[in-house]
Amino acid sequence: MGYIKHNAIVITYWDDKKLDNIRTKCCNIINKEFAAEIGDLDVSVGRDFASNMVTPILQAKVNSYYTFFIGPDGSKEEWGASDCGDRSREKIVKLLAQTGCDFAEISYGDEAGGARILNES
Repeated sequence: MGYIKHNAIVITYWDDKKLDNIRTKCCNIINKEFAAEIGDLDVSVGRDFASNMVTPILQAKVNSYYTFFIGPDGSKEEWGASDCGDRSREKIVKLLAQTGCDFAEISYGDEAGGARILNES
């Protein structure tokens, strides 16, 4: 049956070119996971699932920090799309842990209430 719980990741770094490379890798992970779920393994044909989940890079007004967000997958827990989102975030967190950027994976909007930090740099 499933229930609603939102998971998101916030990523910040001082080097915009490196962050753009990290963002591209995150988008590729999301696209590959969701394409596999729907049976379309050829993401080169234009399936861009990440475009609905990953923001452009935003520049802070001071100190030249850059940030992007990976939003929730929108699926109920225990559904296939939610599992894709879970796998994507797991791979992304492993990637981010190797980059030196600041990040936090958060969970919020759970029907049981509350918000939590699941992973952080």
